[in-house]
Parts: sequence; structure tokens; C-alpha cells
Amino acid sequence: MQTAMKRISSGKRVNTASDDAAGLAVMRRMEAQILSIRAAIQNNSTANSAIDAALGGIEVLQNMAVRMHELAVKANNGVYTDSDRVLANQEILALKDEYVRMAEHTTINDTKLLDGSFLTGIQTVYRNLLMNCMLQSPMIIGMIFTVIWMQ
Repeated sequence: MQTAMKRISSGKRVNTASDDAAGLAVMRRMEAQILSIRAAIQNNSTANSAIDAALGGIEVLQNMAVRMHELAVKANNGVYTDSDRVLANQEILALKDEYVRMAEHTTINDTKLLDGSFLTGIQTVYRNLLMNCMLQSPMIIGMIFTVIWMQ
């Protein structure tokens, strides 16, 4: 009677190893896989935030590059005077400095996104993730990719 009440109150068919040892082992393994998948989903959300931040930085850099190109074309059109070209060059140099600053300081959680180091980190993380998944279960890989692509 006590066992039946325990099962009813917990909502689980298996509460202890004495109820069903094999069932408990399967349940624990499935719970661990669910926690792993939840962590993967949370990591995916963080990655989406990082991508949004990087895209914002890239858009700013692109606007600066377009402005520098525009100034260079105008400076060579034959209409600008020498003093105009000097001013255009000063603006280009200031934009270049800001471009470098933006590339070095666009970050998320102290991780630089646009200085080239982020790509190496992502490659390492995904390589480790796939290796861990392959060791645990091929089914997990399918679930992770399904969750990632559903976002």
C-alpha cells in the first residue's frame, strides 16, 4: 500500500531501484540526456545573441567602409582642392581608427566577436560537442541538430 501511494504521489512508475532497477537506470539516463539537451538549447540561445551582436557590429563596420570608399572616390574626382583632399583624408583616418576600435571591442560576455578569435573558439566548441555526442549516443546528435534548426 505504501509503495502504491509513493508512486501515485510522485507521478512516477519507478521511484527506487527496488521498484524496477533496469527501469530506474533507463530513467536516469534519459533524465541526463534531457538535461544535456536543455543545456544545448540554452547554448544555442546564447549563440544567437552573439550572432546578433556580431551582425550589429558588422553593419557599423560596413557603413564606415562605404563612407571611406565614398570619400576616396570624391577626393579623386578632380573637383576637390588640395585642402578638401586633406580634410577627406583626415576623415578617412579617423574612420579607420574607429573601424579598428569597433572590430577589437565588439564583444558579448567579454568574448571578442570581430577580431578573428571568436571563429577559432566556435570551431573548438562544436568539435568538442560533436565528439561528446558521438561517444554518448548518435540519437543525441539528431536531437541537438533538430533543436538548433527549429530555433
